[in-house]
Amino acid sequence: MIKNNLQLKLGRIRALHGLCFVFVCALFLTHYSFAQTYAPSGRIPKITIGGQQVLTNDQLKHKAFDADLPPVLRTDRARMAIENRRRIQIWNHTPVRGPEKAPVTILEITDLSCLFCQDLSKAVDKVYNMDKFKDKIQHYVMHLPVDQYNLTNSAAFYSRLAFDSGYFWPYREKLYNISSATDDLFSEKLLEIGVSEKDIRSFTRKNARRYYRELDADTKAAKALGEMRPPAVYVNGIKIGGSITLAELEPLLDYEIKLYEKTR
Repeated sequence: MIKNNLQLKLGRIRALHGLCFVFVCALFLTHYSFAQTYAPSGRIPKITIGGQQVLTNDQLKHKAFDADLPPVLRTDRARMAIENRRRIQIWNHTPVRGPEKAPVTILEITDLSCLFCQDLSKAVDKVYNMDKFKDKIQHYVMHLPVDQYNLTNSAAFYSRLAFDSGYFWPYREKLYNISSATDDLFSEKLLEIGVSEKDIRSFTRKNARRYYRELDADTKAAKALGEMRPPAVYVNGIKIGGSITLAELEPLLDYEIKLYEKTR
């Protein structure tokens, strides 16, 4: 009898341990899945063998060739920014224009209701529309609110509606130099670019929760890159601002395209 009770207790303990193991594994997998989905990876790691650095495929592709660097980018800080480019997570809901296999990817992190951010957007538009960069730039836009406590950013919300309607880019331009930031104004801009009033009501009613989830995912991705406030721009993972200024955007694009053509 005692032996049977002991075996029963041991069986229960093993079962309990098994359940704990399953729970811990499930928790780990859930966390891993979340990290894979929402957390952009960091800088490209440095690998050494026998004391010598071995370049990864990404590093080989983007290795700095000093001979090709424009004079304005031949500073130690600029070289460091180029070498420490970031890997960036792009969502399926992220607005994009330009060819899929373009040599240059520009990520613009912005708040569409921010007048200061629009200066940067116009600078990106300028280079995107240059003849020499035609079909060589893929341009993405992510949302990051100026006011982190304003969870009902109307400009961003209606941008999701414009995206679903196929009018994100015209909507973005319609907001340049807006004089106010009201729901009526944003609805008016949607009507001006061709979104019907019926679609505005229908999309808002059906998709509001999804829109806010998508905006929240954008914000988390931007903060994972270290961005707390907009605007911000990355060219092939290279941060514009500080080491490389917005005035040096065009020379950097020239360099990245030349580098792509050399290493393709």
